[in-house]
Amino acid sequence: MSGPPLPPDTLRAPNALAADQSISSANGYEFVMKSDGNAVINWRFGTASTQIWQTGTVGDAGTRITMEPGGNVALSGPTGDVKWQTGTTGNDGASLVMQPDGNLVVRQDTVTGPQTVWSSNSAPVVPVVPVDRTAAGCPEGADRSLCERSVAAASSDTAARAIKYAMNQLGSPYCSGCSSRLGFGPQHAFDCSGLMLRSYSEAGVDLGAQTSGSIVTGGGIRRQIAVGAAKPGDIVGYSGHVAMLLADGLIVEATKPGTPVRIASFAGRGLSRAVTIAA
Repeated sequence: MSGPPLPPDTLRAPNALAADQSISSANGYEFVMKSDGNAVINWRFGTASTQIWQTGTVGDAGTRITMEPGGNVALSGPTGDVKWQTGTTGNDGASLVMQPDGNLVVRQDTVTGPQTVWSSNSAPVVPVVPVDRTAAGCPEGADRSLCERSVAAASSDTAARAIKYAMNQLGSPYCSGCSSRLGFGPQHAFDCSGLMLRSYSEAGVDLGAQTSGSIVTGGGIRRQIAVGAAKPGDIVGYSGHVAMLLADGLIVEATKPGTPVRIASFAGRGLSRAVTIAA
C-alpha cells in the first residue's frame, strides 16, 4: 500500500492495494487484493478463515485496487482497464474502510459526521444483542417450545443436552472449518459438521469423526439407523451435509456462508443416512 501510514482498517486516496495487501478490522475482518485479480473480504480468527464477499474479478495477475481522489474505488488490471468499481465519484476525500461489523464501506467525513456512500452489505447475520450461547437450558424466545418438545422426545439424555446446545446457537454465523469460540464477544461460528461436533462435545461426548461424511457413516458410538427411525437429537445426513433432527419434522443446521445457524424442514432434502449416538 503506497502513501503515508494509515489506520490498518482504512485506505485513503491516492493509496492502492497491490497483490496480497489488505486493510483489516481489529476483530478479524480483512479486505484483501488477491494475486489472482479477485478482491475478497475474509473473516479470520485463530487459524480459521471464511470468505464472505468478493468482487468476482479472478483472471489477471497484477490487478490493484485504488482509492481515487474523487471518491471512487476502482479495481484495475495491469493496463489500467477498470474491472470493478464502487461508482462513488463525486465524494472528494472519501476513504475505504473495513468495518468491525463485516461491511466494507466508502465513507466520507462531513460537517455532520461520517457518511457511508457505498457498502458491500457483507455483514454476517448475527444478533445485535449479545447472547449467552453457553446456556445449559433451552433458549428463551419463540423457539423455546420447539426445543422443549425436541428434548422431551430425544433419543437419549445425551441427545437432549446436544439439542439444547445446538438450539442456543441459532443465529450464529456460518464459518467453514469453525467449531470453536470466536475471538471476540460471546458468539460462535460453525459449519455443518462443526455444529454437530460441538453440540455433542458440550453434551460430554466425542463423536470420533471430523467431516460430515464420516459423522453419518457410523462406527464407534455413532450407530447407523434408518432415517425413518431417527428421533430428535439424532444426526441426519445428505449430499455432504449433516444436521440435527428436532421435533415436528424440523432440523437445526449450519448451511453456507452468509446464512446463520437456523431451523429448517428436512422434507424433500434427500435424506439418506442417520445415526444415533449410543452414549
